[in-house]
Amino acid sequence: MERNAEGRVAHAALIKEVSHGDIYLAYGDTKFRIPNPERMSAMGLRQEKVESVPDGSVSDLITVELGAGPAVRASDVFFTSNPNDGSKDPAAKVRDHVLLAGWLLENPGWNYPFSTQEDPSSSAPWVEDIHYRLLLDADFVDHMYGPDGLSTALLGAKLPGNLYDPQNIPHPLPFGDIPPDATGARYATVGAFHLPAADTWQGQPTLQIELNCWHTRPEIGPMRDLTHPYQIDGRGAAPPGWVHVWQDTIHHGWKGVVPWQGVVDDCWWPFNPNNPDNQHGWLLAGAGVMVCGSLWQDHEHDPGPNWWERVWPGQGGWLEMHPPDWIHRFVVPAGPSRTACRATGVNVSKEYSQQITATMTSVTPWAPHGRDVVLEALPDEVIDARFLTTQDADHFTERHVTATGDNKACTVNVVLHPRTGHDGGLFAATYRAGWKTQVQHANGHLWHTIRRPDGSWSGLGDVN
Repeated sequence: MERNAEGRVAHAALIKEVSHGDIYLAYGDTKFRIPNPERMSAMGLRQEKVESVPDGSVSDLITVELGAGPAVRASDVFFTSNPNDGSKDPAAKVRDHVLLAGWLLENPGWNYPFSTQEDPSSSAPWVEDIHYRLLLDADFVDHMYGPDGLSTALLGAKLPGNLYDPQNIPHPLPFGDIPPDATGARYATVGAFHLPAADTWQGQPTLQIELNCWHTRPEIGPMRDLTHPYQIDGRGAAPPGWVHVWQDTIHHGWKGVVPWQGVVDDCWWPFNPNNPDNQHGWLLAGAGVMVCGSLWQDHEHDPGPNWWERVWPGQGGWLEMHPPDWIHRFVVPAGPSRTACRATGVNVSKEYSQQITATMTSVTPWAPHGRDVVLEALPDEVIDARFLTTQDADHFTERHVTATGDNKACTVNVVLHPRTGHDGGLFAATYRAGWKTQVQHANGHLWHTIRRPDGSWSGLGDVN
């Protein structure tokens, strides 16, 4: 287990103290206790990766149960194949019990169906789900799901596909974006969680997280189209231990604050969506979180199909954690040793080249002050092996990659040229840069900022 200059666990590690049997997943300022072998197996965590550490050496870390929650989890009840009860299609599920870490980019968003964007009063009288947007921690993904990672949960996993046109036949793909090794195993970088048509945050991979709402009674809403209204089938009493949380206004993106219409209080959740770990204060943008839930594949929503959907039916959408079973705030190591950006492009012309520019920042926007971060290694390139129209990317396109960086950001520039005699093709890759954190010293003391439980920064603090 490695500590960074700020005393936090620099990379995800499975640990146990020499004289104690409890096993923890340690990362940042927290050690997540794995309560039993069943939980460890469900998350694919590898017993042989557990490190022994001296007794008392991790007593400074906050202790939290990994995956704590009610006996009935969201993923247990929201895959019934009935879209009218808030469920998702189980055929598009990649895997349950997937662990991820990162930073929330937005406050939780209460999502409700509506018939027209121009008329907020047309909203349905219920909440469909809660939206969270996660900036993925590339370093955590590498140590969990990369070669020699802590978890085998996604080895052999498939992208089942979710069709834009249900008349087509889905084209499943491997989940891992790294080409198979000598044993045939396909491992994952952060790019595996980010399909080419998905949105990024300033070029960096994100993941949509959506927590389904349980409704006890049926409701009919506005018209979905000319013949079909929005409707929800009530499911009766919520599972034991679930909580009743609702609010009388909706904050929903471009609509701003919109009053509720109709019934407002039929909202039941496995945990409080505004405060999922029962800490002081609501969950807000900028919080570092560990999340666990079902990785699910959504379909393309825009009028299409897009190029990815045309070539690989069912792959033109994006991945979501839908639903999450557990969300817990913790201090992710500031200034991760590796960040990533995605570059995706469509080049189907023999005559024109395409330029793609993507930028990764050295730290998140909420990283502490009082320290220097320097670019230690220019980015490596991981061409997404799932989305190649031939076995060799260079067969359909020439690419020229350049990268520049300083202590704040690294910019990758990719130029795609169709090769002579070819029509071009599709391109997706992940670029990962290495960074080194330098904590400033003053008068022989090591200084950094300290993050309060509510996510705010206290200013300079002496860690000696």
